[in-house]
Amino acid sequence: EELQVKALEIESERMNMEREINAELNSKLLKLQFAIRQNAILTNVRDKYFFNSFDALLSEFMSSGTGLDKYFSNINMTLMNLMDSYDSYYQSLLSLAEIEFLTGYYAEEIK
Repeated sequence: EELQVKALEIESERMNMEREINAELNSKLLKLQFAIRQNAILTNVRDKYFFNSFDALLSEFMSSGTGLDKYFSNINMTLMNLMDSYDSYYQSLLSLAEIEFLTGYYAEEIK
């Protein structure tokens, strides 16, 4: 009877541990998905808005002689966007490493 109680206790502990790992894994997967989406959005904004506006702002400066502060502001905003993009990329790699640690598999093996 003691052996049966001990076996049930061990099984219960294993199930609790499995639930904890699954909950943590789901959390890391959500974090990874968020970082990937954020990186895609930031890249899209940078490619469509900031990089395309450099030429327009520079030609405005060349033609009118004013507006160089807009050009520097655009460079500043682009660099901040780039830093945010690198940060979200870093977060996605960190989440992927945590997922690999939890599952014991490399990302290429997880499907």
